[in-house]
Amino acid sequence: MNTERAVDAVAESLRAGGKVLAFGNGDGFTHNIYMSGGVARFEVINLNSFSPNGGHALKSRAGRYTKITNGTLLASAGSPFDIPDGSFEKSIISGTTIGKAADAINFRMGDYGAESLLNGAAGIDLTGVIVNGLCPSPFFQAAPTTTMTFTGCTFNGNPPAGQGGGTFVGLPG
Repeated sequence: MNTERAVDAVAESLRAGGKVLAFGNGDGFTHNIYMSGGVARFEVINLNSFSPNGGHALKSRAGRYTKITNGTLLASAGSPFDIPDGSFEKSIISGTTIGKAADAINFRMGDYGAESLLNGAAGIDLTGVIVNGLCPSPFFQAAPTTTMTFTGCTFNGNPPAGQGGGTFVGLPG
C-alpha cells in the first residue's frame, strides 16, 4: 500500500455539483466523471450523473478518500460508483440516490477496492442513500479485508447482495 502517494497528492479536486449526461465512448473505459490517481481528496456535492456510455457514473482513484453528498448516480453498463483502488481514510456516500434500471446491462450497484487496494482498505460508508436496484440481481462489490456499511438507507426494487469477499453491513436480507 502506497500511502505516501495518497497523503502527498493534490489537496482537493472538486467541491461542486452539476449534471453530467452520456459521456464516454461506449468502450467501458470512459466514464461520466473520472478522477485519476494523484489526487488525495475528491469531494462531490449535488452531482447528478446519468447514463454514461458504457462506463461508470463516477469513478474515483483519489487516494485519501472520496466523498459524494446529495446527488444522483445512475448507470446501465458500469456501476453508479466505482472506487477501484480503495482509500486511506473511509470514503463516504450520503444523501445520494444510486440506481440501476430494470433493463441494465450489468447489475453492479457500486464497487470498492475491486481492482486493488493500492490506496488502502479503510472501507466505505453509505448513509441515507436511496438504492434503486430495479435490475434482476443487483449487487455491491467490495474487496476482501474491506467493509461496506449501509446506515439509514432505503432499498427499492430487488434487494442487493454483497460480492467480492468484503464485509457488508446493513444490506437487506
